Amino acid sequence: MAHSGITREEVIESIINAQFVITKSSISRYRKSKKEKVHIMKSFTLDGLYVYTKGVIRKVNGEEHFFIIISAKKGD
Repeated sequence: MAHSGITREEVIESIINAQFVITKSSISRYRKSKKEKVHIMKSFTLDGLYVYTKGVIRKVNGEEHFFIIISAKKGD
C-alpha cells in the first residue's frame, strides 16, 4: 500500500465494492502447497482508483489467515 500510495480505507472500499472474485489454482513454484487457491479481486474505489487485490488463505498455528497483495493505479 505504501509503495502504491493508497490508504487502508481505499483498499477496504475496493474490496467491499468488488463485483467479482476469481479463484484460481496457483501455478507459482513459491506457494506452500500445489493445491493452494489464489483469490483475485479487481475493482474501483468511489474516486476511480483501480485496485487489484490478490490473496491466499493459509493456516498458521492452526488458525486460518488471509494474506493479501495489493496493487493500485488511477483508473482511465
